[in-house]
Amino acid sequence: MFANRSQRNLSQPLTIHSTLHEDRETAYKIDQCRRMLLNVGADPTVRDTDRSSALSSAAGISMVVNLMPFLNNFQSSSANRSKEPLQLIWDLGASFINAEWKGDDDPTPPLHLACFGWGKGMLAKLDFLLRRGCDIHARDRRGQTVLACLIRFARYPWLSVEQKSLSLLIRKGADVHTYDNENISVSQRAYSPGSEEECRRLGDYRGDLWDAVLSECGYDIRETRKGFPRKPSYAGNYTRRDFERLWKGREAFCPYYNDPPLWDAEKGAESKLE
Repeated sequence: MFANRSQRNLSQPLTIHSTLHEDRETAYKIDQCRRMLLNVGADPTVRDTDRSSALSSAAGISMVVNLMPFLNNFQSSSANRSKEPLQLIWDLGASFINAEWKGDDDPTPPLHLACFGWGKGMLAKLDFLLRRGCDIHARDRRGQTVLACLIRFARYPWLSVEQKSLSLLIRKGADVHTYDNENISVSQRAYSPGSEEECRRLGDYRGDLWDAVLSECGYDIRETRKGFPRKPSYAGNYTRRDFERLWKGREAFCPYYNDPPLWDAEKGAESKLE
């Protein structure tokens, strides 16, 4: 099962099977198999034919596979359970891993991979990777930081995890003013409409999410919104109730809380709370 390569004992890639929907006994057995392989020298960075490693899969990519069938049964405990394979692999495979975990062969930084995961586990993974020293300013092939990546892939209006994750990154020092290789800022990504399908499913969720997070972190959205007038847009998975959740407890800080037909930061158009 192991082959010697560059004076290291390498395994075939460890199979990462999501344990989120398994009973505790099955999940325990899967984790024990992982632990056994890692303890005898399995390399979690070896990539398979799909160019996915056990480490990258645990960080986020493969964790989204086949999750929808048990969406309605997703429990709050899954946040920590989804982090456990990553923590196990990172700690026991420490001799193969460094916090940068980025190179020509694997250009996607670990924090970015966590953004591809599903639901509540994202926050736990981001927090874990930051505590392990991963670079919050690292960029992917597009020149995007983890902040830009997360806002670009934000798609769960009914959960608070994306709002909490963005707030965590900003409070840990993520640059809200950064630009990518296309000279597009994070705010431009948030406020610009996505594909037709994304608009149909998400409305203006990403723009509203970004405003709520920036305001929570002490930024003036009257400045960041300049050039991007806000029109109320609720569609598909994004509802007025989701919007109200974004601003819960901070309603007075939202200049367009009452949904005026058009709110333009440059013209100073504001709606007042009733």
